[in-house]
Amino acid sequence: MIAAQVIGNDATITVAGQSGNFQLNVMLPLIAHSLLQSLALLGLGCRNLADHALAGFKVNRERLIEVLDRNPCSSPRSILSSVMKRGRRSRNGPLRSLGRFVTWPRR
Repeated sequence: MIAAQVIGNDATITVAGQSGNFQLNVMLPLIAHSLLQSLALLGLGCRNLADHALAGFKVNRERLIEVLDRNPCSSPRSILSSVMKRGRRSRNGPLRSLGRFVTWPRR
């Protein structure tokens, strides 16, 4: 809801800014109100997210390392290309058949 309101305020500011003539913009109060409302909403949204969603958040390091080890995108490219050039099987499941689907450019 916050994002929708901020997007609406952005559209309001855009239209109000286009309707000014000769640097005499009678829409400046509307622009100021929309901008201040967006800033207040974003500030409250960030605070509520931090207090209610992220407070007490703990990282499961063992699970994170396990998932990253199985992810071919998190491995360095040089390791992937050397594994595929030699035709060796990797200990990681997704990398075993990656050589059939990916062609690396030659240097």
